[in-house]
Amino acid sequence: MAVILQNSKFYKLGYSTLHKFISRPFFSKWQREAIFILIAFLIVVLNQLINWPLLQFWNIAGLESHRNRFNDLSIVLNAADCFVLYGNAVYLSESSCGNYLYGSTLLRIINFTNLNLFSVYILGIALALLYILTFTYVGRYQLVSRGFLPFLLIAFAPPFHLMVQRGHVDILMFFLVVLSTVLIRRQRYFVGLIIIFMSVLIKFYTAPLLILFLIMIRSLRYKILSVILFTISILLIRSDLELTPVKPLQDYRGRIWGLFGWESIIRRISETDTFEFSFTQVMILSFIVHAIIYSVVFFWFRKHTDIKLGISFRLNEEYSYLFLTLSVVAITCYFAGLNFDFRLIFSVGAGMALLATSEWRVDLSSKLVVILIGVSWLSFESGGLEILGDLFLACLVFLYVEILRTTFWSTFTNNLSRIYLKRV
Repeated sequence: MAVILQNSKFYKLGYSTLHKFISRPFFSKWQREAIFILIAFLIVVLNQLINWPLLQFWNIAGLESHRNRFNDLSIVLNAADCFVLYGNAVYLSESSCGNYLYGSTLLRIINFTNLNLFSVYILGIALALLYILTFTYVGRYQLVSRGFLPFLLIAFAPPFHLMVQRGHVDILMFFLVVLSTVLIRRQRYFVGLIIIFMSVLIKFYTAPLLILFLIMIRSLRYKILSVILFTISILLIRSDLELTPVKPLQDYRGRIWGLFGWESIIRRISETDTFEFSFTQVMILSFIVHAIIYSVVFFWFRKHTDIKLGISFRLNEEYSYLFLTLSVVAITCYFAGLNFDFRLIFSVGAGMALLATSEWRVDLSSKLVVILIGVSWLSFESGGLEILGDLFLACLVFLYVEILRTTFWSTFTNNLSRIYLKRV
């Protein structure tokens, strides 16, 4: 009887229908993204209502004061008001609203658009939503393929959690880099270049993207525009850096917990009571440590030559472009020795774009996800494990360096071979 039932058309149709219902994904791709955006936004709103308990657990100073919510945004809006009255005095510590750290262009934009007329809480929530939308756009491949948990672990890791709570300007920088990349990929060169130019005037670490776009864009007139914008930005950056109290390659006492930059591993040791290194010793030891790390990454990368990276300069490869731009910014911040300042978002974003760009084996992609989680959670205050986060970050940066090196080298040699063949 059972055999007859299994061979019947009714059984086959019912089994086929049930199998399709069970095997199909419960939510479509866009529904997963919408649900994540909703969950992440509710997390931000809930934290705002209950005073950010995880940040209290991490012992963040000043949370007892309501003024500390969206604190970075409050400082910028206050500096914009003062900029109208006092001009460049907002950079001076003696001023009543001094110690402003960013480019003066941001203050001019705020005053021109009258953003300082809005409540800091409205703008803070809007900035948090901008972070969620941008992060989801970059990592939506991971969201669909791996689910909510790994994505939430990365999206609300300590540095990004604090970045949202303070309404940090780097959220805007992250958005501008992603937006300009999308526009360049869609051949909207002028708007894309102008957006990156504006981001450079806010924070100078995106300046190398103008050189990257110079290489990527084939149009001669836009290559010339990229060179002009880069030259102008360098001149304006120099004038802002002469005013700002924080200089490149300089320790800033106001930094939040962690170190950022290629010398961070040695400086972690130097901050203990056991060792005390001079600046020269820090630089020499950092070079030795990173030479060892790069050697390990280099030979690992050569061993796994079966990884199909799919990186190219063709304009129809979205994740390739996102990886290129985000990784270039991450590498710039790292080797410029900049303070932590939440710029870790570019390293993590580049990793998520790389996973979507490449055809990784399952075991290798899982390792990269573990590294991204480790970088996100251990690079900040983590009970003495910060040096592990620094090692993870160094490996991640050198992986990006190696991918970019091989990509640019192959592109350069291919162009040379084409020129040679034409002459022959």
